[in-house]
Amino acid sequence: MPVAVFHRIGDEGEFTDPIDKILAFDGEITFDGVYTSVFDHRHLLAKKMPILFITGNQIGRDGYCNREQLLEMTRLGFVLGWHGWSHDKLTELTEDRILAELHKPDWISNIYAYPHGDFNDTAKKWLKKLGYAKAYSTTQGDDDVLSIKRNYLS
Repeated sequence: MPVAVFHRIGDEGEFTDPIDKILAFDGEITFDGVYTSVFDHRHLLAKKMPILFITGNQIGRDGYCNREQLLEMTRLGFVLGWHGWSHDKLTELTEDRILAELHKPDWISNIYAYPHGDFNDTAKKWLKKLGYAKAYSTTQGDDDVLSIKRNYLS
């Protein structure tokens, strides 16, 4: 099944797509960052059951969903995945920093999206050790559940 990645919902622009385009996609839908525009369209998106990849240092910041909004979307069928604490590229971090980035709050599922799409064998090794079930990339991927390829539709 094809997988698409989106960010914001609105007039088409950089990392912003109209809701009709998102709803028309025939495949799995994911969102990175989880902007408030996703929350604003939650009832329309609920039938698609998207995966929302949360970046820890963005939760509740201006323009991003807070914890309560994220949890409300889970009640509608959305899945919360992890996108790291800082959105740093795992391929540029030490193993200690990779491990710190991958430790997530317990209310987020064991699904991961690599920041900037970048990963290597070390990152995959730690994801596996920490019990992640799936991981998604925007730059590379294969048949491995820890390197599922997502595409931008813009």
